[in-house]
Amino acid sequence: MVEVMVNNSTCLWLCNVNSSQNSVEIGKRQDLPLYSLSLASLIIIAALSPVAVVGNALVLAAIRKKTFSITQFHSLLSCLAITDICTGLITQPVLVAEHLMSYTKSSVRNAHEVGNISLVYFGMVTLLFMTLMSLERWKFMTRRWLATSRRGFFMIRIIFFLIPIPIIGLRAASILTIEQLNIAASLFALTCLVIMSVSYFKIAEIIRKHRRQVQGDHFAQSFGQPAINIAKFRKSLASVFYILALWLFCYLPINIMSVVRFIVGRTEEVEAMTDLCLLFLFLCSSLNPGLYLWRMTELRTGVKALFC
Repeated sequence: MVEVMVNNSTCLWLCNVNSSQNSVEIGKRQDLPLYSLSLASLIIIAALSPVAVVGNALVLAAIRKKTFSITQFHSLLSCLAITDICTGLITQPVLVAEHLMSYTKSSVRNAHEVGNISLVYFGMVTLLFMTLMSLERWKFMTRRWLATSRRGFFMIRIIFFLIPIPIIGLRAASILTIEQLNIAASLFALTCLVIMSVSYFKIAEIIRKHRRQVQGDHFAQSFGQPAINIAKFRKSLASVFYILALWLFCYLPINIMSVVRFIVGRTEEVEAMTDLCLLFLFLCSSLNPGLYLWRMTELRTGVKALFC
């Protein structure tokens, strides 16, 4: 699912660097619109990096300050904020540095590798925690918690950060090619999406059963627990949907471009559009904090409390 194009992208304005000076100047003039598009994407990606770091740091601080009742859902949300902070601190600066080194014709191999590995890793971790969020909402409805203790739930989160490391390690050791890494990431993403679909289907079944009850206390008796606030639960479930929808919106263009590149080949237009799709991909980390604050009143209150 997470198709990483950084390793294969080239600087359009350096495409004729080995030609004569006259041909280089002609190439630059011909590629000026594509150069402008790629450069603008790079500048915006650099500008989005501090936005992602500061925005997600505020969300994380509001959760850690515990100005409201912290649930497992908020703990998982903090994990998403951590991955977005790392994306803004590591992946985006590395991508910008890779382009800058391309300007000076320096070696960019190490920057390519760091950008590829970090982008795939943080993308996989993000998808893992969104999957865990859907499972947590399902278990919440059935009154079966993901872990019986706070320590157990903490260990689950640590394990989820470690799950992608074997795949990333194989790529770092050059055992996997970039194409094989992308295939593995795609299969991984497909598995997560299937699990999320099953979770949401089960949740929908439970809500339908609740609607069939004549009285609310019947629903509570079926679990032997106090009745769940369905209105509040549906709002939190909608928030999870919004987070997933934003992720798909930002990551889908780069996957479409990978298919286009496979069919059409590496043309200058495709390379320029690839840089634009990378901009959409990094936009996700910057938009997530705004989405959290828009959908969750308790987070808005928590962030406001940080400045009081």
